[in-house]
Amino acid sequence: MFRCIELPSELFVIADVHGDFDSLVAALDLAPNNALILQLGDLVDRGSFSPLCVELMLSLVEQGRAMLVAGNHDVALADVVAGKRSPTPGRAETLEQFAAYSDDLLASFVASVRSSPLCIRAGDYAFAHAAWSPKMETEQLWSDDLKRLALVGERRPVDGARRPVTSHGWIDRIPQRRCVFVGHEVRSGDAPLKCENARGGTAVFLDLGCGSGGPLGCAHIRDGEITLHSVRAGSS
Repeated sequence: MFRCIELPSELFVIADVHGDFDSLVAALDLAPNNALILQLGDLVDRGSFSPLCVELMLSLVEQGRAMLVAGNHDVALADVVAGKRSPTPGRAETLEQFAAYSDDLLASFVASVRSSPLCIRAGDYAFAHAAWSPKMETEQLWSDDLKRLALVGERRPVDGARRPVTSHGWIDRIPQRRCVFVGHEVRSGDAPLKCENARGGTAVFLDLGCGSGGPLGCAHIRDGEITLHSVRAGSS
């Protein structure tokens, strides 16, 4: 569930792609050749080119140039393939894309999802799909609640609401000098959102609605400096 890696000289972080192949290519064009690429999950669904996105990212993983964090859409697709849940209409469309492209590619992606971490730590930086907790770095066996936090974020009940609503109390638990990068939730439609807590910890929200008409959020980390990008197809 958790993987700690040595901090490379350069990191390039890509948020939720959601099947937008052209924006993914534009983002990768911005990544330095020597950068390790981290993709924060939700590579599939919504967009029209999930198989192409998967094929490209898996090739980079195989070359040792990239790592994937599992997102809730990725896990849900793997669960549908395994017969653990029924497909939504959107996910059925994604499966049709793979069926028309390559069943072997879908099987490879499912295997990758099952082996991908839900949280990565590199130096003072941490990476998860939806939210982070210090327990992700210390618990040997993750509880279902901790897995849920990583995949869909923090929820709390609200009087009068039919469902729990998203909350962000986890940001307050980020320690000083730690910077946590997440996707999953669109908190800004134009540029990645950076939030700092009272302790000096930082959260960066990279999801900008890619695959649903929004740009693709990215971050370049080099020598302790973070440069945030908002990428659209053809903008590289």
